Amino acid sequence: MKRLDHLHRIRQLDPDRDHEEIYRTSALLEFPWDTLMGLNLAFYRTFAVPSIARLLESTGEMVQRTRKRADDTGLLMFEMIQHGLTHERGRAAVRRLNQIHRRFAIPDDEYRYVLGCFVVVPIRWLDRFGWRRLCCHERRASYVFYRELGRHMGIPDVPDSYDAFAEFFDDYEARHLATARPG
Repeated sequence: MKRLDHLHRIRQLDPDRDHEEIYRTSALLEFPWDTLMGLNLAFYRTFAVPSIARLLESTGEMVQRTRKRADDTGLLMFEMIQHGLTHERGRAAVRRLNQIHRRFAIPDDEYRYVLGCFVVVPIRWLDRFGWRRLCCHERRASYVFYRELGRHMGIPDVPDSYDAFAEFFDDYEARHLATARPG
């Protein structure tokens, strides 16, 4: 394959209809390391919001079973990206996410912010450090993938575009990012 073969194929697809294929190609073939880095940064970014950090700390998962928690999150994300949200394995991963989160009273804005971390942070990472910037189809497909994940998780009022999500994300962080006090 030539360096831009995947990009040429992506540009022939419809980012709304073919978002899973585009996102999978971009995440797993075009930018595998950068996507992993971006998703890791997105996950850890949630700790900068004190209320989210307190909830994450209260479960004990990040302190007592750090590696298992990271591996489990990575496996669920990989299943959804590799197989898509409508495939049996992707649906099972979404069900597991919903089971995990169901026992906590998480405000809708916090759900939206965490989802926004997975939309905005990897794209910003890729645009800054990737071997090329994302094309409009890749950016749209990534947004649609996570919008659909939000729908499957029952997250209301997901912003209606990547730009709107980035604006929500930046505004949320301006209002909520702070140093969390231990204990």
